[in-house]
Amino acid sequence: MYDIGIREIEIPDRIVETDHITYLAHSIKHPYKCRNCGKRKYLVPHGGYNKNLQDIKRDGKQVYIQLRINRYRCSSCNKTSSDIDRLTFFKKRSKLTNRLKEEIAYEIISGKTFYEIANVYDIEHDTVKAIMESYAKEHKKCFDYKGTPEILGISDVCIGGHSRLVLADLKKKTPYRY
Repeated sequence: MYDIGIREIEIPDRIVETDHITYLAHSIKHPYKCRNCGKRKYLVPHGGYNKNLQDIKRDGKQVYIQLRINRYRCSSCNKTSSDIDRLTFFKKRSKLTNRLKEEIAYEIISGKTFYEIANVYDIEHDTVKAIMESYAKEHKKCFDYKGTPEILGISDVCIGGHSRLVLADLKKKTPYRY
């Protein structure tokens, strides 16, 4: 078994290539009752599919997770459900793990361009832009600049032999007090 720090999955095997690592995983969180009718012990295995996710780099290589999603059919109400509803380390329709999205947001905040990040992670720059927009929406208070001048003038003045910073709101033609 391999451990990449995601407690919701078990990784029995991996494939190591020259430029990437693919972990073959499956969920350890299986539904114990039907999400539609709520009855217990009526879920019967009903096939499944593989979902490919990209994760944070490991040993300088891109990391992919090939996750086996099992489907179940309720013998009571005849509806289907899957493991994906119980997993939290990625969003249902996403191809990136949540921690990779956080790492990308940190890189943007650190000053890298969308194109630089897209090239490093081998993803589209529009994906990087969407991650930043989502991050900004979630952390709106951090990006709220009420009171910050539209045009900020920065200068210095020497008073008593010491250099002092001077900030001015150039649009209002007033000193800026922070």
